[in-house]
Amino acid sequence: MITGKYPNLRLRRSRKYAWSRKLVQESSLSYSDLILPIFLIEGKNKKESIKSMPNVFRYSIDKLNTVVSKAIKKGIPMVALFPHTSPTKKDENGSEALNPDNLVCRGIKLIKKKFKNKIGIMCDVALDPYTSHGHDGLSLNKYNENSSIAEFYTENNGKIVGVIFGSTSKKIKSYLLIGNKFHINSKLREDGRLGYLKVEIDEIKTPVYLENKKKLFCIIYCMNLIKILTAENENNIEIYNLLEKLFKIFELDNWLVEFLYLELNILKSIGYDINFKDYVVDKNINGQTKYIVGSSQKIIPNFLIDKNIIPE
Repeated sequence: MITGKYPNLRLRRSRKYAWSRKLVQESSLSYSDLILPIFLIEGKNKKESIKSMPNVFRYSIDKLNTVVSKAIKKGIPMVALFPHTSPTKKDENGSEALNPDNLVCRGIKLIKKKFKNKIGIMCDVALDPYTSHGHDGLSLNKYNENSSIAEFYTENNGKIVGVIFGSTSKKIKSYLLIGNKFHINSKLREDGRLGYLKVEIDEIKTPVYLENKKKLFCIIYCMNLIKILTAENENNIEIYNLLEKLFKIFELDNWLVEFLYLELNILKSIGYDINFKDYVVDKNINGQTKYIVGSSQKIIPNFLIDKNIIPE
């Protein structure tokens, strides 16, 4: 006798055997639900690994017979062809896409001739494999009217540059401000193609200082300094940490002095260390020591020479 109520009692008779599980299962996944992507390259007898996708390969056209045959044996109903076009065949208009003898067209001809209708073929109509600018379509703007090129300084990869699609929308534009902190998914440069970025706001920083012109100027100045003096994809964790420190400095009473030290540390971490003692002479003026720059008679603040955080 079966007694009790759920959850103390759970009836499992419908899951006891394979045939009963098949009858009551809500969803299933099999080879017949899959599409096999095949990446094509020029040449003969080639099988080339793809760094960004471990255990995935590009194949030359003459290798298609083997790949498609395996797909049919597994019961996969369709393949999708993606070309790896040589940079020399790319242009702004994606002209290679109209070539009846391009990689995809040759691949389709071979599969249809060999396998008839035993397997379906899917093709991507996007132009990004053929355009020199890497965009999926054609536009009066090099990258698309609804996109922009942005630079970020990251913890692991240093400065990265890429296209943000949809960046002119009100939603993204409202938080895509210099100095804000973001979580970034990126596809970086490849074969001369500018990468693209997908960003999500992680921490709002700059808008707090939009009404404070001095602090806003300091933010813009620091970001432009790093933009000009750093190279892409060169990690420098010291610079990243200094950018984190920048916004903490603004909370201090003597933030401007601290900012000057931070600026010098940024320059130092990039390779432009400045020792002001090499350029000044000390003079006693009205009983106080002052530091003068050579013949210009310009005075350097003492705290930059003495490393005294409290300015005179």
